[in-house]
Amino acid sequence: MGLGEDSRVNALFILRDRDSGATLTQLGPRSLAGGEYKLENVTPGRYDVTCMVHLPDGVVAPSEETGVVIRAGEPTRRNFVLSPGVVVRLTMVDETGSPLRDAQVEVRDAYGNPTSRGVVVLTRAHNTWSAGFARRHYTLWIRKPGYRPAQVPLDLSESDATVWRHVVLVNDKVDLRTP
Repeated sequence: MGLGEDSRVNALFILRDRDSGATLTQLGPRSLAGGEYKLENVTPGRYDVTCMVHLPDGVVAPSEETGVVIRAGEPTRRNFVLSPGVVVRLTMVDETGSPLRDAQVEVRDAYGNPTSRGVVVLTRAHNTWSAGFARRHYTLWIRKPGYRPAQVPLDLSESDATVWRHVVLVNDKVDLRTP
């Protein structure tokens, strides 16, 4: 994707520790002229890393997830190939249509493995969530104490730039059997 030699952009790096599953998110400073970023204070270990750039036209360009091993005192270089992505926007409500806050969203790949995003908790004052994705298959696992969990399949392989999903979580106390 050609950003131009003089184009410098901010990038978000999401690192998931392969051993503990912990997620570290680092906002990279503006890129250097060659499109390079320097991440600091990353603990040595094995990580799955995703790079995401929000381009000036609003399109999200995520990279493929890449494995990397960080060793103490040794610089580690990785190249990321960015491709046009898809923004997924979720609105969450309960069975009565009331907004749901504090739900947990976990992004899993087509094989059910957690991605480098880890678990996102909706703690905002509203009931929406949005994130950029590469064009492929995912499942969103959504949980909130007191509600039945939901799995939302996403086939983004040929999606438009923005995909909306309306998710309804049902209270554990609601009887779903028909009379």
